[in-house]
Amino acid sequence: MQSFINKLRVDVLYLLFGLLPLFFLADLLFLKDPLIWSDEVIYVDIAKGFLESGRLSSELFGNAVYGLKTIAAWYPPLYFYLLAFWIKLFGSSVESVRSLSLLLAALALINVYFIGKLLFKKRLLALLAMILIATDYFFGRSSRIARMDILNFCLLSYSYWFYLISQAKQKYLLISGIFAGLALLTHPLGLIGILVVSLHLIFTAPNWQVRLTRLALFGFPIFLAGLYWLYSLEGQWLIFAKQWGLQMARKNKEVSYTLDLWQNSLAYWKGLFLAFAAAFGFIFFHFFALRKANDLFLLLGLVISTVLLWTGKEMFYPLYYQPFVALIFVTAYVIVRRDKPWTEYFFWGGMAVVFWLNFQFFQITLNDYGAKDQNYAQYGAKIQKLLPQRATVYLSALPDPYFVLQKNTDLKFLEFPTMFTTDKQYYELLDQADYVVYNNLFDTRFLPYLEINRLSEKAINIATHYGIMVTKLKPKRERQWPKK
Repeated sequence: MQSFINKLRVDVLYLLFGLLPLFFLADLLFLKDPLIWSDEVIYVDIAKGFLESGRLSSELFGNAVYGLKTIAAWYPPLYFYLLAFWIKLFGSSVESVRSLSLLLAALALINVYFIGKLLFKKRLLALLAMILIATDYFFGRSSRIARMDILNFCLLSYSYWFYLISQAKQKYLLISGIFAGLALLTHPLGLIGILVVSLHLIFTAPNWQVRLTRLALFGFPIFLAGLYWLYSLEGQWLIFAKQWGLQMARKNKEVSYTLDLWQNSLAYWKGLFLAFAAAFGFIFFHFFALRKANDLFLLLGLVISTVLLWTGKEMFYPLYYQPFVALIFVTAYVIVRRDKPWTEYFFWGGMAVVFWLNFQFFQITLNDYGAKDQNYAQYGAKIQKLLPQRATVYLSALPDPYFVLQKNTDLKFLEFPTMFTTDKQYYELLDQADYVVYNNLFDTRFLPYLEINRLSEKAINIATHYGIMVTKLKPKRERQWPKK
């Protein structure tokens, strides 16, 4: 017993050290990067709707998004349930809802440490994998924004851990399936874990009888999760189909975020993606040379996440490259140290480049968003002073001032639709507003409408990224729609 306690103490010390980068970056950038995002507003409003009415719904888009006043069906429900529970306990401030993401990120990192211990049998190597993820640019941003991606990542990491344990004790395969099912109930990209584990089971099982047994054990809780997702839709199949169609219509017009970074951004991004490609090349050739099961698991993880992330296109999805990239980097170190010690220096050089690249991203971000005068609470308070006590306010802003303005319960809010809308739907949404608060033109139709319906306007500018216009619109009976 004493031996176990001593080992646990050592693990706790390693974990605390591994969590330092996460909390250090959060201390500097918690409300500053990412800027307060409209997605956070929408998700919080859906969760608040669930607390008030028992249904996942929102009126932020008016009638512009089909069926949203009845049910938000374009994402699975688990994150909204968790967020509603969190809001009930700690409130709906931006500090509160972002703290949930930070907690989930910490839980995911702790789990990655234990995955590393399982794979590499050494605490220092497990710590290295943990720090690689904790300092990753995409992981850091996801830990500081109220989106479901970090919950999905956390659940997937636990699914991977229990799956790897199940190689020795098959009973843990069911628990792996439970976490994979919960991930699917959080985000469609929970499919990453389901595909990785299922394909690994198929390729590594000795015969079809074992394959089918293991797949059934892993897949049963996922099947139940899928049934619950369908049940949660409350029979609103048309709304589900329409909202998914609108979401896909928007995505089809976008370029994959990673491709956009490669083509149009800093050369540092090319360096980071080339490092990921090198990790893929290493594990690819090493697996086909030695056919080790753990190598196949990491290879499948990197391939499947890459395919789904490129097709998913969203800017937060590169999070899912981890933990596979980090574990592959550490696997590479173990192999070169054992087989070709003279190449170990090349490995550490490569690791230094990855850390340096992420440090560059952090430094650029801190320089751009970390100034002390970039104060979200002050920004929201200044906007509040220019609004009446009671009004309908359309928000088209980054950072979005909703979390400060929501304190006035007599204000009603509308947000720019994040899905495809017809001209009629969009202009009818704007017609509901008395005031417009904006600094970003997320829709090309917004400015023409504003130009012919603006009554008065005042500007606020407290810092870089924190400038905004507060516009009073003409009376609704005098409104016009832009002509094509």
